Amino acid sequence: MERLIGVDIGGTRTRVGAVTEGRILARKEFPTRGVAEVRLAIAEVLRAVGWERPDAIGVGAPAPLDMRQGRILQAPNLPHWNGVNVVEELRRAFSCPVYLGNDANCAAVGELAYGWQAKDFVYVTWSTGIGGGIVAGGRVV
Repeated sequence: MERLIGVDIGGTRTRVGAVTEGRILARKEFPTRGVAEVRLAIAEVLRAVGWERPDAIGVGAPAPLDMRQGRILQAPNLPHWNGVNVVEELRRAFSCPVYLGNDANCAAVGELAYGWQAKDFVYVTWSTGIGGGIVAGGRVV
């Protein structure tokens, strides 16, 4: 059973959840600020579920991102995150693999895995910003 942490960094709110086998065991939501608040929220969620550390952390954030370097780049509605290497910061703090992806693509992957089992669709996000993830033939494109 994998012990996973999911982080959704939004323009106004950030959500952190502990997940296993597709079930959310604990979650925390708070105003979006910086990486220090995310580290604290992850630690709080880990304590709530009794895990010492997660097996992996996935972070969804609005574009533009440098996913190879693990950085959030010049997001106009995320000034505290511009240039932050979120992957390295969280990897160092929690000693586990950390993955960064576009928030809409991450949501599309979740829908693909746990939704209506459609293999071709467009997932549209509409909150502080607007985005979308495209799935064709069961793969995010």
